[in-house]
Amino acid sequence: MDHIMATDWIHNAYPEQALGGGDEPINGNVNWLQIMDDEQNGEREMQSEVDEANKMKKVFFAIKKRCGGSGQQQQQQQREKTEMPLIEHLCERYKCSTKELEVLFQNLKSRRQILQHMRFNVRLRTNYLRPANRNFVVQCNDLSSLSASEAFAMRGYLGITVQSYFYVKHGVRLRHPNLPCAIRFGGREHHDLFPMECLNVVKQI
Repeated sequence: MDHIMATDWIHNAYPEQALGGGDEPINGNVNWLQIMDDEQNGEREMQSEVDEANKMKKVFFAIKKRCGGSGQQQQQQQREKTEMPLIEHLCERYKCSTKELEVLFQNLKSRRQILQHMRFNVRLRTNYLRPANRNFVVQCNDLSSLSASEAFAMRGYLGITVQSYFYVKHGVRLRHPNLPCAIRFGGREHHDLFPMECLNVVKQI
């Protein structure tokens, strides 16, 4: 069996390199090493460019995330300055605790005063949706006669209370389910019920 020398294979694979482009013949081993060096150098340059591109991409996303997070934090801080929970607002206005507020709602005269205040003197906005920019302004037209733990959501169609609906739908566990709900009148006989603690008062600035 004939044996093929490494230099013969190089001459066959790279005839122009082996012949030195028509000049004096160049040693095949030297050309082979040069070719390998050139290929390795090219691979290193390509890998270096890829690494640099990946590094720049990471830096770009880091800056974008930091700037976006900073903007969201500023918006949240701005909301905290211009809004306060409705229950906290009512307790400050009527100088009472949350438990005492429940008693006030059972008094017909106090209930009318609170409803009048909520309808005409304050602007209400939801606070339970995420992200926060999904929250919307609510017009309070009336108060439910039953508490959030007793009043049925969706006019009783689902057979669950407002308290259960907000927990299942929005993951909100009410801390004051004994307070009534704010009612927003919709089209025809459609009414939306909002637990007190799911509403904020938008401050006038």
